[in-house]
Amino acid sequence: MKLRDVLQAVSREITALFPGVTVYEETVEQGVKPCFFMVLSPHTVTQESPSMQKKLTTITVTYETDPVSQLAFYDVIDKLNTRFVGTLEISDSDDQNRLRKLRITESKAEIKEGKLNVSFDLTFLERAQAVDDPTSEPMQELTLTM
Repeated sequence: MKLRDVLQAVSREITALFPGVTVYEETVEQGVKPCFFMVLSPHTVTQESPSMQKKLTTITVTYETDPVSQLAFYDVIDKLNTRFVGTLEISDSDDQNRLRKLRITESKAEIKEGKLNVSFDLTFLERAQAVDDPTSEPMQELTLTM
């Protein structure tokens, strides 16, 4: 699964929640308001086992409207928190037949400088790519006694 898959899945969900509001997956100088901007924050990878990695990424969704309305911001927070709770389903571009469910572990919202920023932490496990270790030798024989 690629990080682009995560961004596109969030974009589809926001588009479904807010029909007619433009969603930008990349930074633009000046967006049509009201609009959403999305950014993937740094990605953390922890090796859970030799064959499994735990990954954490944060998606920040920024909502802008003109004129600025605190009540509109509260409505957007409520809708986003209702939709982005528990898990997020994502189509895996590496395997078209695979639908992944990423865990949403935390969400935060803040209103700053006339903009609403809502962030979601996503956690998921992924198989680590096997790397051949030239110093290791394959097991020749294994005997099990039961």
